[in-house]
Amino acid sequence: MLMNATGATTKNIRKSNRKKIFNLIYEKNAISKQDIAAQLKISMPTVTQNIAELEKLELIEKNGFFNSTGGRKAKIISIKAQARIALGVEIRAEGCTVAAVDLYGTVIAQQLFEVPFQNRDEYFIFLCKEIDRFIGTQKIPSSKILGLGIIMQALISDDGQRVTYGKILDCTGLDISFFQDYFDFPCRLFHDAESAARNELWERPDITDAVFLNIRENLSGAVIIGGKFHKANELKSGVFEHMVLVPGGKPCYCGKHGCMNAYCSAQGFLYENETVQSFEDKLKRADFDARRRWDGFLQHLSDAIDNLHMVIGSDVILGGYVSELISDSALDKLHDMVLSRTAFPFGRSFIHRAVSINVPVARGGALFMVSSFLNDLPNPEV
Repeated sequence: MLMNATGATTKNIRKSNRKKIFNLIYEKNAISKQDIAAQLKISMPTVTQNIAELEKLELIEKNGFFNSTGGRKAKIISIKAQARIALGVEIRAEGCTVAAVDLYGTVIAQQLFEVPFQNRDEYFIFLCKEIDRFIGTQKIPSSKILGLGIIMQALISDDGQRVTYGKILDCTGLDISFFQDYFDFPCRLFHDAESAARNELWERPDITDAVFLNIRENLSGAVIIGGKFHKANELKSGVFEHMVLVPGGKPCYCGKHGCMNAYCSAQGFLYENETVQSFEDKLKRADFDARRRWDGFLQHLSDAIDNLHMVIGSDVILGGYVSELISDSALDKLHDMVLSRTAFPFGRSFIHRAVSINVPVARGGALFMVSSFLNDLPNPEV
């Protein structure tokens, strides 16, 4: 194996060049070979060879010509966005959502299955068949599928193979093998808040440190440090929902009382059998009781945010469908509430709503597969 003066092998240099060229095409999405060579300071023969390899992998395409500035027109080289597809499926108590995502993170198809979760073989057989049918309906070749992310509100082992704690769905111990034995492509389990937060990292790559709160029928969270998820030794980092907010308060599904989950989720303001939509309608009509409940929710949420900010000191991102109810004025009010109670006043706004994305949790699971692929392009021989 050839090696240069710096110790780099010829194979590694070729791989590095191919990655640089692919990344530049991915960033520009319309570029010529001449511009690639000029911007990366790589020889034209090297660029031509790598373009041929990326074409062999069916990752790029030549589509039309740039306008001539004198001489021959340069061919437009761009990424084939649907050259590879990743899948994500979010499993909830009342049903599940599957989404297909291309190499740019665009959701190209999605489907809702309104089938209540059951931790039984029959349910998983049904779900696998429905995902398979979804793949067929969308005409996605199996060879192009990067993998399937299965997302649940549950603690997941670090390798994504097993549910270590899943009280909401009563799925502790669930193993990925059922899915992996059914499908030919990689499958992996994910925590729901981590998947939702991955959308933020994808859409806002400038994020370094943040606390993400996924506020829905239940609360879940994730911690981002240095642009990566922090999970701690027992993989429980981000389980804010079971921090005690009101000692001796309302019961939580975990068996304790006064947890954040009982006050900072939709449970904190909805009556039994009341929908978020009907509650929102009441707010718009300035219903006194709805406003009272909403203000109480914001107060508890501000208490929780202040506690989290005192410990971690990072931005707090509010996700989940409840965050969509928080208007700009409500967000300002939330900041004022935190400011009024904190021991250390802050000089800037640090509470933000999550980027509005369709099916964020399912998409987040798929984005893991996309990111893994983009970070480690296969060899053209594969």
